[in-house]
Amino acid sequence: MSDHTLPPAQHLVMIGAGGHARVLLDALAENKQQLSALCLPPQAPIPPWGRALPCMTSDAELVERFPPGITRLILGIGSVATNHKRMHLFQHYQSLGYRFASILHPHHYQAREVVLGEGCQIMAGAIVQTACILHDNVIINTRATVDHECVIDSHVHIAPGAVLSGGIHIGCAAHIGTGAVIIQGLHIGAAALVAAGAVVVDNVPDGTAVAGVPAKPMRHKSLPHL
Repeated sequence: MSDHTLPPAQHLVMIGAGGHARVLLDALAENKQQLSALCLPPQAPIPPWGRALPCMTSDAELVERFPPGITRLILGIGSVATNHKRMHLFQHYQSLGYRFASILHPHHYQAREVVLGEGCQIMAGAIVQTACILHDNVIINTRATVDHECVIDSHVHIAPGAVLSGGIHIGCAAHIGTGAVIIQGLHIGAAALVAAGAVVVDNVPDGTAVAGVPAKPMRHKSLPHL
């Protein structure tokens, strides 16, 4: 489901308050949008930039004060070793009836015929070329490049400066590290990890971590399958 099919929201609530959340807050400001509240785990520190906002610390409090029908959530958590935490949070809050806002920094480039799922985040300087499909909860981070006809499954994080050539398929919850390069036409499996700076010239199986130039499987670094 894309943002265009969602009902209007009266409130935007951020899940998380780390560095990624702060970058999203800046994108909201650039788009002249205002955050309504934070949602954090109990005892989690509230950053200085969030102290003026209401802070929810439980699902019950969130539902009571900012119910799903008038609220969209923003997932302000980047990758933490893998994308599983982001995926599970997204699915958990969807199960409570919430929908997620897509955050598109005004200084990104998005070509025609690009399809965006729910809760996508495209950061400053990123480029998404024509006929790409981004499924739900995808991050295209700062200055990453996604060329023509790529398909990026849900919960994927394309880290800053990564380069995806045309016709690539990235599987669910994969992570493409900072500055990695993937040549055209390849398949990167679900829950795979491409390390920072890697140059990928072969398909990467599900749950596999690769690194180097050219990229090879990392010893003792297999990742959990979905």
